[in-house]
Amino acid sequence: MSNIVRTEWLSYAGLEATKQVGVPHVCIHSFDDGHDTAPRSAAGYVKGLLAFTEKEKYGQIATVIAVDGLAKGVGEKGEDTMKLIVANGDEGRIKDGDTLFFNYRSDQMWEIVVVLGLPDKPMEVDHISTMPQYNAEFPFPVAFAPQPTTNVLAEWLAKQGVKQAHIKPRNTHTFFSNGDVETQHVNEKWHMILSPKAAPYDKTSVKAIVDKVAEVIRKGDKEFVRCNFAPQDMKDSEEEKGALPDVTSAVLDIMGLPQPEEMPGRSLLAHDEEKKE
Repeated sequence: MSNIVRTEWLSYAGLEATKQVGVPHVCIHSFDDGHDTAPRSAAGYVKGLLAFTEKEKYGQIATVIAVDGLAKGVGEKGEDTMKLIVANGDEGRIKDGDTLFFNYRSDQMWEIVVVLGLPDKPMEVDHISTMPQYNAEFPFPVAFAPQPTTNVLAEWLAKQGVKQAHIKPRNTHTFFSNGDVETQHVNEKWHMILSPKAAPYDKTSVKAIVDKVAEVIRKGDKEFVRCNFAPQDMKDSEEEKGALPDVTSAVLDIMGLPQPEEMPGRSLLAHDEEKKE
């Protein structure tokens, strides 16, 4: 499981499904690295999962993060936000003959599948199937074949001959809003602003992004300008003694800025899933 938004409900549904089809024993490997969520929010998700397994009298948590716990059943303290927790050692680790069910964001899942399933890697598992296709060159059977997302906003604008600029911090990707396609459309220009490192996540380069937006608009050769910020709840406000996270305060500041006369046009503020507006 992961602590990405709503994933806990998918974990519950997965446990219900395996119980219904008669899988006798389920060990849960919980990935709680805080990616895209507050670093300490995982405790609530794991608590809910424990309550669910106790209510259903089915399933148990084997490990909390990391490949050593997945495959070897061992853990040690590291430099990451969380240290590996092994709940039931050898009994819960991945072994020959096990059936693996993964539910995780594709970039990290890609790495796990490579380590466990490709023949030139340290481990080999007899059989791996994946839900989506992570890479067309992977040999694994796929449950849900790729369904290309077509006519997304950037593609539609390109078809109309609209010149576009997409400005973003490097830790957020126009890739997703462009239908998971890395290729830029005709007359589409990407500006990626490198974010400064700050524990546990990169801080957003707000001023650099805003300056780039202003530069592009003032230049006047783009008819559509898209500015992409990280989700406002990426950082935990409680970790900052009640202060608004960096991204939220920045967005609020930008929303309050007067629009210069040389920047005509309309603006649209959109949000991601059910994240804060």
